[in-house]
Amino acid sequence: VNGFSVVERCTANDNTSLGINCGSGCRVSACSFSRNDSGGIQAFTGAIIVGNTIRESGGDGINVNNGALIKDNVILNNAKGVRVDGQHCRVEGNHCVANGVGISVTGDLNYIVRNTCAASTTNNYEIGINNRYGKIVDHTMTGTPSVTGNASSSFIGTEDPWANFAQ
Repeated sequence: VNGFSVVERCTANDNTSLGINCGSGCRVSACSFSRNDSGGIQAFTGAIIVGNTIRESGGDGINVNNGALIKDNVILNNAKGVRVDGQHCRVEGNHCVANGVGISVTGDLNYIVRNTCAASTTNNYEIGINNRYGKIVDHTMTGTPSVTGNASSSFIGTEDPWANFAQ
């Protein structure tokens, strides 16, 4: 897809390459990508990737470089859920489950907040130096009580609104 394009409410499944490869300034939202051989979404400078479902791709679920916003996506069973290789990106509110790595940030000067990564086979988070991120709260333990009734103590483990969680 050319730069500055909008892709909404689409489906891309079982492709021999990427689900979608979009240029700079594109917006991909409310789409579903599954079983694409090379990955789900690859986007370039200034991309907005919001509210998508990406699963079971041979490569990364979402791969971006500079200035991208990656928000509120559900990313399951990929090599890496979210991969950021550049700068000035914001990775927020994503739910990454059973990827090789949940969120991988090799670039710098990025923001990583309010994400949940669970059951990654290698690491839930791999964040390089010179990035900004909310606290990463380890929820890989078990042992919280069940709740019946109208009240309970919190078992979130933090009051930090920017926290990321690992399960």
